[in-house]
Amino acid sequence: MHFNPVKDVRQQMYGCFERSADALFNLSDALLSESAARSVPELSLSAFFERRWPSVYEALQDGHINVERVRQVFVEALIGREASDEPIWPGLDSSSLERLEAESNRDRGMIYMPNLPHATKPVSVGWQFSTLMLLPTQPSSWVGILDQGRISTEQTAIEVGIAQLRAVLPLIHRPVIVLADRWYAVARFVQAWRELACAALLRLQRNRKLYRAVPARLPKQRGAPAKHGPLPLSRQPPPDAWRG
Repeated sequence: MHFNPVKDVRQQMYGCFERSADALFNLSDALLSESAARSVPELSLSAFFERRWPSVYEALQDGHINVERVRQVFVEALIGREASDEPIWPGLDSSSLERLEAESNRDRGMIYMPNLPHATKPVSVGWQFSTLMLLPTQPSSWVGILDQGRISTEQTAIEVGIAQLRAVLPLIHRPVIVLADRWYAVARFVQAWRELACAALLRLQRNRKLYRAVPARLPKQRGAPAKHGPLPLSRQPPPDAWRG
């Protein structure tokens, strides 16, 4: 990537810091550059933090960030402002961050950690985050982050994901096809992206059954009315599917 677009994005990001802008910008550079820092005071020792150490607390206590403007900067940098007929493919997913020993951190909850050793239960304490990312056109491990937010213990990943789509999609002037995993394939999420007039491609569980519309009830028919119609033929397993 050419340095001029990166320089422009950095300048626009600086304009999103409405209070204590210099301290917040230096702290952001330190967070992005110092992987060895284990505490907030150590970030003040970074070569990218050009101010004195009290400015770290000034940035955290007095700083203010225009979140809506930050979101718009990222969307324009990754997608652009011009309208186009070519669709884009945002992916929506949630991830966990373990904060087992951070007892002073607020709003920690029980999280699922899938990559733990087999002898350990895949349950820990920490935070959950919801990420809306722009998937690349070519296979790659790099994605562009359109929006990211923490999922509080009083929220669900679906609730936060819907709020992210409602905030980001109006900024995109292109057709959108959202990709999401199987736990997003619920009625609330499907209804939300239909209201937002965008397409979605969702993964389904192997045992998920899709039914046709409920048939009309015949007059004077006894018994409770049917709740589901017949299964489509393409979704019916073969007679010997349960074997081997």
